[in-house]
Amino acid sequence: MTDYPTGSMPQRGESGYPAKARSFIETTRDAAAEDRAEIVVARAGQATLSARLQQLDSKDSELDSKITQVDTDLSSRLGDVEVFLEANSTFDQDNPVDVSDTILAQVNKIVSSSTTIVDVFIYDTRKDSDGGAWRERCQHTSWYNEALNTATRGKTKEFPAIALIVAEADTVTIYDMTDDAVPMWMVFYCVADNLPSSGPYISCVSARNGVLIFGKQSLSGFYEINFAADNGFLYSAAAKYVYGGSIAERISTKGYVVVNTTSVLVNATVNDVAITVLDNAPVDPVTGLPVPTIAVATEGGFSVIHNDGAIANFPMNGTPTGRKVAFRGNSLMLVAWWSTNNDSRVYVYNDISNFKTSTAASTWPLQSDAHYDRVATIPQLGINAIPNNQGQATEIAGHVIKHGNVAGLVSLYDDPNSSSSGMVAKTTKDWASGWLPGDIRLASMADTTAETITSSGELVANGTFDADVLSWTNGVPTKGDITWDSTNARMVVTNNYANGDTAGYASAVQGITTVIGETYLIAGDTTGTPGIGVTNASDGSAAFSTKTGTGRLLLEFVAEATTTYITCFVDSSADAASATFDNITCKLAEPDRSVKNTGLHVVG
Repeated sequence: MTDYPTGSMPQRGESGYPAKARSFIETTRDAAAEDRAEIVVARAGQATLSARLQQLDSKDSELDSKITQVDTDLSSRLGDVEVFLEANSTFDQDNPVDVSDTILAQVNKIVSSSTTIVDVFIYDTRKDSDGGAWRERCQHTSWYNEALNTATRGKTKEFPAIALIVAEADTVTIYDMTDDAVPMWMVFYCVADNLPSSGPYISCVSARNGVLIFGKQSLSGFYEINFAADNGFLYSAAAKYVYGGSIAERISTKGYVVVNTTSVLVNATVNDVAITVLDNAPVDPVTGLPVPTIAVATEGGFSVIHNDGAIANFPMNGTPTGRKVAFRGNSLMLVAWWSTNNDSRVYVYNDISNFKTSTAASTWPLQSDAHYDRVATIPQLGINAIPNNQGQATEIAGHVIKHGNVAGLVSLYDDPNSSSSGMVAKTTKDWASGWLPGDIRLASMADTTAETITSSGELVANGTFDADVLSWTNGVPTKGDITWDSTNARMVVTNNYANGDTAGYASAVQGITTVIGETYLIAGDTTGTPGIGVTNASDGSAAFSTKTGTGRLLLEFVAEATTTYITCFVDSSADAASATFDNITCKLAEPDRSVKNTGLHVVG
């Protein structure tokens, strides 16, 4: 700011007043004019700054919008490949491969452009026993020195540090994931006497420590191709064969020579393969790498090719097949499937090196360290781990077993130290349980429907038996006795051979009104040898759900008809065996998604 004149305004009568006053006034005016000029300049600068800030804000908003769009676009483009790889590969989710978004987008383009892909495996050689150093010791091999830039060979000699291995029915293609373009590096074609031989039956692929493995269906066997050793083998149910040429001669029809007739698979129709390196694996003197252990799932059971060359076979009786195999450290998971009843089972062996010899079909399932299926519940965990239904598919990734069918998806987190400490999550189109840990007791209110729930009220007539057993009638068999215990005010059901029926399992039946598809919960106090069931038959036969045992019994069920029949029965065929029932109740309930099946009664 300008300095104003000091002192006061001259007073009239003061000597030289006119001149002094005029001078004071002019000086003051000049100072004020300078201040006004500074203010004008400041205001102009402020306006310019405000305009500039508005421009920057606008550009910042525009940039945010573009970044959001790019993120959305990229996520959309990469989503397909991530979903594909999770569903169709043995991609290690516990140790993800670190590659750029550009490469993932190109991978997505490769896998989504084909409708004939049967399996995909991302092979990261940095996770091999020597960190992938074997790739730099292969200058002597045939494939390192074969002609480049051909229909079956890419532009680089060295095996890719990270490889995308894509299996189609008659082709296995290796792509280089260290190049942004993800170019083809090598191709294997199924042609008679080639490596692999004829037949468009490839079903699965995997790799570890420089060894590429893939299986074929239609009795076509299993192939092991060792890049460090520059050779290839075929395993069948009849013999082990070695390819007559090198890897560079894979399409030169060199044929196969029998190595032996003892190293054979349990069955030559292969559904899945897995490969790992155990902690105690011997070192191959030719390659300098620990020898892998390989598991094979076939139509007739499972085969394990140990690192000492021995093959242990695990056959299966009847009509089952080996569906999936997966390693987790030194442990092995096997997924078996019985076509007769669409029943899948998972067996876990914590140390596969203990199973060096072939084991009978009736023995090896009993030797597993953990077992999950649709029947057996996991101790403490309390779940039917693998439900029985049509259209089943099972995948294993790390500690998680995923089993899908027409009913939905079950995800089981397996604890290798204790099967009772795992978790399960169930997902359908209508509800999702979330992870259910440990000794789960209840999982309710989990559906996707927003609704007001109204109580059905009590549906059972005379469930307290205060004065008699009216409303309850004899079921099948009809020659048991239904009596009233007047002392304890309860119903007693007794088998009575003297009535002419020696089958036992006498019952008392009552029909209740239900709504098809709704969930209900029956509860009752029991003693003796009791059971409670529900059926659509008025005579109490063919119960579709039952619960047995003494004490307070709880039975959850989903109504299949507008009239459902409750049956209180004797869970024994012995003459004079009896059961007592009291406080029998049935009401509409919110379903329990855990194995306990003890939903919440709706009140109010």
